[in-house]
Amino acid sequence: MSDKEPPKRPPVTSTTLFRVLNPELFLRPNKYVMAFGLGALTLSLGFVWWQSEGQLGPNSRC
Repeated sequence: MSDKEPPKRPPVTSTTLFRVLNPELFLRPNKYVMAFGLGALTLSLGFVWWQSEGQLGPNSRC
């Protein structure tokens, strides 16, 4: 039993349009781009939170 290899999947054929519309399926993850995106998202959410805190004030209800 140990001599048998696991069954291999047949190669998937895809069109160029499918590859253009779904690049995340065919490209390796880029850690630098993911880190930049996470930082940008964090700063954006922090800025929105900071703006809402400044406009509402500490004692206002929303």
